[in-house]
Amino acid sequence: MQDARNAATAEEAYFDDNSAYFEGDCASMPGVNVSPDVTCHATASGAWFSIQTTHPRASRTCTWTSDTSPNMSCS
Repeated sequence: MQDARNAATAEEAYFDDNSAYFEGDCASMPGVNVSPDVTCHATASGAWFSIQTTHPRASRTCTWTSDTSPNMSCS
C-alpha cells in the first residue's frame, strides 16, 4: 500500500512539472522507488490517474485512484 501512496505523491509532482500525468511502470517515474518484487503501474486519463500495485506473495491488489474517495482500495 505504501508504494501506491508514494507513487501517487510522485504522480502529482509529475503533473505539476509536465501538465500531464505519467503513464507506465512506476519505477520509471521520477522520485519513485518501488519496493522489491512489487509491480506498480500508472494509468492516466485527462484529469485523473490510477496507480495499481501488486506483489507475488500478496493476496490483494491495491489501487490508488485520484478521483474517488477513499483514494485507496485493496481487493
